[in-house]
Amino acid sequence: MKNYASAFRISSIFMVISILYIIFSDRITSLLFGQNAVELTQVQTIKGLVYVMVTSVIIFILINREIRKRQKYILDLKVRQQKLKGAKDEVNKARDSLARRNKFIETILENLPIGLAVNRVDEGRATYMNHKFKEIYGWSDEDIRDIEEFFLKVYPDETYRNEIMEKVYEDIRSRDPERMKWSGLSITTKTGKKKIIEAQNIPLFDQDLMISTVQDITGKVETEKVNKEYQESLRNLTKELLITEEKHRKEIAGNIHDNLNQTLVIAKMHITQLTKNIADKQILERLQSASEYIEDAIANSRKITYDLSPPVLYQLGLAEAVVWLSEKLENESGLQIKLSLDHHPKEVPESHLILTYRVIQELLTNIVKHSGATMAEVVFRKKNSDLHVNINDNGKGFNTREELNLKGQGDGFGLFAVRERVHNLNGTITIKGMRGKGTSIDLIIPLTQ
Repeated sequence: MKNYASAFRISSIFMVISILYIIFSDRITSLLFGQNAVELTQVQTIKGLVYVMVTSVIIFILINREIRKRQKYILDLKVRQQKLKGAKDEVNKARDSLARRNKFIETILENLPIGLAVNRVDEGRATYMNHKFKEIYGWSDEDIRDIEEFFLKVYPDETYRNEIMEKVYEDIRSRDPERMKWSGLSITTKTGKKKIIEAQNIPLFDQDLMISTVQDITGKVETEKVNKEYQESLRNLTKELLITEEKHRKEIAGNIHDNLNQTLVIAKMHITQLTKNIADKQILERLQSASEYIEDAIANSRKITYDLSPPVLYQLGLAEAVVWLSEKLENESGLQIKLSLDHHPKEVPESHLILTYRVIQELLTNIVKHSGATMAEVVFRKKNSDLHVNINDNGKGFNTREELNLKGQGDGFGLFAVRERVHNLNGTITIKGMRGKGTSIDLIIPLTQ
């Protein structure tokens, strides 16, 4: 009923006003024109009433239809309003969530232990720099936001700046992310302080963005420098200790040769002389037995002398010493050792001479003890100012990757000691082994001090 109230009210008011007008218009007409006009007005009244009734119904229908349209429209507006309100709530929730996420990401970026900046490639400007980035470079974001200003301020030396810019731009143009990593760059802060950095660019070409990261490695570089100096000092000390040890070996060997060996030789000569004048058979046998003991002592003293410090090494050189060593090992173990002297190393410095010999001695001894080889070969070559020594055998071999890491365990200690000796000579050693296929060792020893 409520849906028809407005239309009914309007049509009713129209009908009442029209009926009142038609009814009272007869009286007005009779007063103005007399009784003759009464009949005419009555007919007109009936027609007018019919017209008013029909018109009222039509007006009712039209108004009601319009009201219905408006009500439907208003209802649709209310539904849309509810939907818009729901959408607005969702938008607000999404906006709040996005704001919280942005705050979370910004907090993370600001507290990263590395510097980070976001750059627009087309504009050549940084759109974001975190706190660490500005702290490392020592400039405000206004100072280094523009890429040209960045290079101008961070690399004040023109020559160095041009060198760095050329390399950086060339690496970026390559579009290879692996080339966009730079270490050991020297930068200058606003206060003039020097730092060493490690930088990397992460390209996002589809978004025309470049993510730049930076780390301050000044402390690390200084620590590495100190460690390197310490290692160098330690290496020099180790080398000096080895050389000193070899000198002591040489002195001991010299003393054995010059004193003990000569004393034993003289003692043998005296006993030999005594045996010529002794008639007592029992005493003669004892003197001959003593002479044999002295002979064994002389042989052992010579062996000890050569093991401590072979005189041939200093008298004739490295190659002849290795020849003597090979013959000695062949006699003791039956291992056949072939020597190929493409180069006769005569100019090896004395400090390198004994250490190089000890390395070769250790490697050949390892072959005898552990390889099970029947043949070995030693090849001397010279390339530029370096001595190249190759030692290979036909033994059982070993897994190089596994066993070379056994420092201080069994055979690994010998190889570790060899590598340390080679390192002290500023040389290199390469060991290639395969189980069942023997071992090949390449030494490179500088011939200069």
